[in-house]
Amino acid sequence: MEKWRLLLHPKKPGDWHMAADVVLARRIGEGRSLATFRLFTWESPTISIGHNQRPDVLDLDACSWDSIRVVRRPTGGRALLHCDEITYSAIFPVTSSLYDPQLLANYEKISGILRSALEPFSVSFDQKKEGESESSYANSELCFARALSYELTVGGKKLVGSAQRRWQKAVLQHGSILLGPCHEKMGSYLNLPREKREEEIQRLRESTTFLRRFYAGPISLEEFSVHIRKSVEAKYAIQMDGGNLDTEEEKAIQDLRKTYRIL
Repeated sequence: MEKWRLLLHPKKPGDWHMAADVVLARRIGEGRSLATFRLFTWESPTISIGHNQRPDVLDLDACSWDSIRVVRRPTGGRALLHCDEITYSAIFPVTSSLYDPQLLANYEKISGILRSALEPFSVSFDQKKEGESESSYANSELCFARALSYELTVGGKKLVGSAQRRWQKAVLQHGSILLGPCHEKMGSYLNLPREKREEEIQRLRESTTFLRRFYAGPISLEEFSVHIRKSVEAKYAIQMDGGNLDTEEEKAIQDLRKTYRIL
C-alpha cells in the first residue's frame, strides 16, 4: 500500500505556495519525500498567471494599488485571482497508482477524488461530457473562462479549475475550489480598456459557480481534508496520513520563492 502525506497550509504567501509545489515535486520524483496531497489558502488576494503567460496581460499598477500579489505558476493555463477558495495540490511519482501516462486520464482520476470529497457539501455535479478544448478559450486570458472536459461543473458552470505539469519522474496537479464570488474581480486587473474588463467580469459570472451557493455552513481546511482522505483511500490503495514539512523542504521552499514572485 502506498503511503502519502496530507498537508494543510493555511494563509501562506502565493510565492511560497508555488515554490512548495515545485520543491515537493522534485523531491518526490527523487524518492526523498512521500507523495503529498496539499490543501491550502492564501495569505492575501493573489493573482497567479500560467507558466507561459506574459505578466503584461495584467495591469500591474492596478494590482499594486489594491495590494494584489502576483505570482507565476509552474503549470500552464491563464490568470486566476485566488482570494476565496480552497486550493489543492496532488504531487506524486510516476510509480504511484494515481499516475496515468495519458494526461486526460490523470486529470480524470484527480477530478474523481475531488468530486467525491465535495459531494457531502450538497454539490450535485454535472455528468461527464465532452468539454471545451484548450484552443476554445484562447481569446481569453482568464483561467475560469471555460470548463474543459475533465473539470468539475454544476449546471454547466465551473466550480473547480485545475492545471498539471509533468516531469520525468513526478506529476504536479493543482487547482482551485471556488468558495465564493471573489474570483470574478479578476477581470478588473487585466491590461484592457475598461469596457473589456467589464466584459471579462461578466464572462466569469456567467461561466463559474461557487460552493456557498450549495452549502451555507463554514468549510475549513481540516473538515475538507477528512473528505479528501476518505475519497483517496476509498478509490486507491493509498494510506494518507497527516504530516509536516521537514527542515530541508522548508529551506528549499524559502530559497525558491523569488523564482515565482512577480509583484
